[in-house]
Amino acid sequence: MQEHRRSKRHLGVRMLQIGFVIYKTTDPTTRLPVSHFYHHYEEGTSGTYINFREVLMRSELEPGHYVIIPATFQPNCAGHFMVRVYSPERFELSRIERKKEEE
Repeated sequence: MQEHRRSKRHLGVRMLQIGFVIYKTTDPTTRLPVSHFYHHYEEGTSGTYINFREVLMRSELEPGHYVIIPATFQPNCAGHFMVRVYSPERFELSRIERKKEEE
């Protein structure tokens, strides 16, 4: 879900085209290197990027560690996102922080 932007419509602020992908990982504490995307398919995706407030995906994933990557369609277009995950089993969700040199 992206931040609420409709209240700023009079300032020319529009909803961003958003989506996400999910990749399986063996190390849930570090960011995926660029080479990972060349050699691994995504485990799930929200589909086409769309300018809705929220996008969703319903899927059954094998037990393991995953990285959810929210994104905007336009490159270099910063957005603020909230991620919700539902599961019938207990799980732990954590944020992987950006390193200073990546900002």
